Amino acid sequence: MRRPVTVAASVSLSPLASPLPWPLQFGPLVRWVLLGTLVAATAGCGQPGEQGFSSTLEIPANPGDGYSLVRVADSEHMIEHIAVTGDYLFFSMFWHGVYAMPRYGGDVTPVDTDTSAEDIALAASPSDVVWIKARFDANDIPNEQLRRRAASGAPITNLKQGNLHAFSSSLAENLQVTATQVMFLGEGFVEATPLAGGASTRVTFPWSEDPTVNGAISFQADDSGMFLLTCPIGPLCRTDCGAAPGCTLSQGDPLTGQSSALGAEPAGTTAVALDEQALYLTDGRRLWMRSRVDGTEVELFAAAPEGGLLTAPLAADADHLYIVAYGAPAGGAPAVSLLAMPKTPGAPATIGTDSRLAHGVWDMTVDDQFVFVLAAGGSNDLGNEVLAFPKTPLPSP
Repeated sequence: MRRPVTVAASVSLSPLASPLPWPLQFGPLVRWVLLGTLVAATAGCGQPGEQGFSSTLEIPANPGDGYSLVRVADSEHMIEHIAVTGDYLFFSMFWHGVYAMPRYGGDVTPVDTDTSAEDIALAASPSDVVWIKARFDANDIPNEQLRRRAASGAPITNLKQGNLHAFSSSLAENLQVTATQVMFLGEGFVEATPLAGGASTRVTFPWSEDPTVNGAISFQADDSGMFLLTCPIGPLCRTDCGAAPGCTLSQGDPLTGQSSALGAEPAGTTAVALDEQALYLTDGRRLWMRSRVDGTEVELFAAAPEGGLLTAPLAADADHLYIVAYGAPAGGAPAVSLLAMPKTPGAPATIGTDSRLAHGVWDMTVDDQFVFVLAAGGSNDLGNEVLAFPKTPLPSP
């Protein structure tokens, strides 16, 4: 059994009452100098290394680097998911639980710690944070809880409990929260439960235990509908898809539980974002949008022809998609780039070039000013951490 995390005090450098995150509100040079002075003065106040993670704010060492908000220090601790709502950043740690901290740095507070349960998913609405935790009996049968708590802090409510058959995927969001509903991906269905509690509705779709039939499944949802994408061999074909079978895209109705096929997408495609106008998809090399009105598809971005890849997890706001590109995109950008991609076809802006993104990205989210990235660690995922990047484009080289 992995040992639990003991949370110690750390220093918050960003009072949440400020109109902008402080001291992140200043220009880059002033920001680095000011933060460097404060961090140096408080260097002994973060969580000690033996606790397995630290939330002492670390400022960027170079232009293009992100602010490190929280990071793990050993192989017994692994941050799996992140979500931002209200004034807080929430994160889950593998076999340890769910935690909260001020979204611009500060003390970590346990929300739901349990070293005997795995946290399968984490998501947030503007007012609530929701997660799924699972305990397993001697026969490895799960007892899962779909849990909800107000972002500002309140008693935890179980929306559902039992063998929920929640499907865990590191390639897409398997739990999503809209203004009124919580939806999670299961084995052959998406289940929608009112955020306020009540009866659930299942949207079913064809399912097989054979990974060559359902190698990867992703979904995106809002209050007006959901889209399901089933791929026969999943993302393993990104580097050489060849004659791999394509994916099936379906649309579901959370009120009736019915689904209908919309068409096919290329092998290895993942549904990564949804807004009122379009569904956004990637196959690891391209990023494109599919109109919700007529199904028209428009390419937004393509990775470098030789060895270029895009992350499947991405974040979105009203105007942009945020994605990490590997390789050398057109224009001679660095090998690892965090890009702000316009939702209408246009040139992306580079907002980050942090080498800590080189090992991969597990999760991303945004607020109105920053992109939060859960970066994978190095060997055995040692040292994965949450980085915050201002949305401001970097100066041209």
